[in-house]
Amino acid sequence: MALTGRAALAAAAGALLILAFRNPALIVLVNLVLVAAIAADVALAAPVRRVRLTRSGDTRVLLGERASVAVRCGRWSGMPGSRARAPLPRTPGSP
Repeated sequence: MALTGRAALAAAAGALLILAFRNPALIVLVNLVLVAAIAADVALAAPVRRVRLTRSGDTRVLLGERASVAVRCGRWSGMPGSRARAPLPRTPGSP
């Protein structure tokens, strides 16, 4: 599970509010906002289970030498456990 910066920003802003106003009820409110931000992150997150990274190229290199390596990102298509791989769609402006 990965969280975006929204939860961290909400926590930092909440800490500043708690320090500024020193109200015990504000602690509960800040925690509710944090839980809502984390729930939104989890609900809106794209599934990463089907994403696969593959690496090809040089497997050994000595210090000071150059190596050529390629990393490809793709996703497994079909049912879980399927081996057929489909490339991810390209976005405009990507190389």
